[in-house]
Amino acid sequence: EFAVQAGIRCSNRLLEHAFWQSAEMGATLLANHGGRNGWTPTVSQGVPMPALIQRRAEYLSLLRRMADGDRAAIDPLMATLNHSRKLGSRLLMQTKVEVVLAALSGEQYDVAGRVFDQICNRETTYGARRWNFDFLYCRAKMAAQRGDAAGALKFYTTYMQDALRCLRTETVNVRRASAAVPVASRASDDVSARLSAKYRRAYRYIIENIERSDLTTREVAAHINVTERALQLAFKSAVGMSPSSVIRRMRLEGIRSDLLDSERNPSNIIDTASRWGIR
Repeated sequence: EFAVQAGIRCSNRLLEHAFWQSAEMGATLLANHGGRNGWTPTVSQGVPMPALIQRRAEYLSLLRRMADGDRAAIDPLMATLNHSRKLGSRLLMQTKVEVVLAALSGEQYDVAGRVFDQICNRETTYGARRWNFDFLYCRAKMAAQRGDAAGALKFYTTYMQDALRCLRTETVNVRRASAAVPVASRASDDVSARLSAKYRRAYRYIIENIERSDLTTREVAAHINVTERALQLAFKSAVGMSPSSVIRRMRLEGIRSDLLDSERNPSNIIDTASRWGIR
């Protein structure tokens, strides 16, 4: 359950879901579970599962397939949604949100839009209480997908403010594990280990210049004397992300860590983002 649900939320296509992109979570969870392609069942073959657990396992398998772009999972998931209508507004909304997230992760935007539009006011009243960040994120993501830039910015700002408020009030002493280490030394061991020596130099260059808003993948490629396309292919092959996605994730993690660090002087989101190269 945790591997599938968190794996979807930490997928490369949902990097803006900042609540889930923490240094402790985003950097290690996918490696531990094999990323988008590594969610395999751990129950021994031949050992029967109770019917309720079996149905849940089948549902999670469908979510995983949806997140991997498998359109054959659409009809079974729609049937699951229809069955969930008997379970009440709270569970129905949560199921819809999970399907929307999986569809967005798998770039099945037509499915995401169709299911998101089915979320009604009654469901949000009962299902969005107490910081339902997945719903808030989906609302912003769908607005952006539909070309509503103003709405997307408004909804995402609300999402970020609520997420940070939750983390500040409900998380005790959250710190980046390497807070005392200079920025140039904060390379993820997991990412570094997967890259060859040449492209490890590129990753180090990204870390050393992460606060620069004008940092580009072309500049990184030039630093190690390769083409931009070669850099893209090497990163995607080794770590499953493009260099620009790595830069974006590192900045989001840095912003989140700084905003949660009570030892820093209070600052707003815009100032903190500027320090991490986002204008």
